[in-house]
Amino acid sequence: MAETITRMMAEKYDKVYGVDFVNLGYKANYVAVMSGMGQAISDIFPTDNSGTLLSELPLMQQTPNYDSISFLFEVADNATADYWVSIVNAQFGVPMVCGTTAVGAPKYYAFVASGQFKGLLGGMKGAAEYEILVGHKDAAVKGMSAQSLVHLLIIFLVLLGNISFFIGRRKPKGVA
Repeated sequence: MAETITRMMAEKYDKVYGVDFVNLGYKANYVAVMSGMGQAISDIFPTDNSGTLLSELPLMQQTPNYDSISFLFEVADNATADYWVSIVNAQFGVPMVCGTTAVGAPKYYAFVASGQFKGLLGGMKGAAEYEILVGHKDAAVKGMSAQSLVHLLIIFLVLLGNISFFIGRRKPKGVA
């Protein structure tokens, strides 16, 4: 998904792969990877996700380690934000913002309060608020209507279940 969206956004905003952005891919062991990138990104990722040597990509020639990175935006659907904030932000001083699922957002508000995150996009609501803030209403704003409707349906079903339960308790025993 990230590759597809990145390529789509690059085309829309006239960005060039290797010059404006690079996909390094995935490596296991977050701690070793993130710590190692602080020394030399190319030691951890000698090639990009497609197998191109980092030394052949102009952006990576300018970005040997975290000292060349002035801002980081982490999209987190699991615990990776914890690693980014405890390693890259705390140890290397790279300011960061996190976009996460709504269920993960409450955990990360503490990082905003402490100044470790400069901002947080919490779930679809956070993404919709950001779209409104920048004046570009798109998928998140549209998705909020459906999400709100589903939340109302869930509330209705919980109420209906509770009402059914209490009505069922009022019947005398032995009556079906």
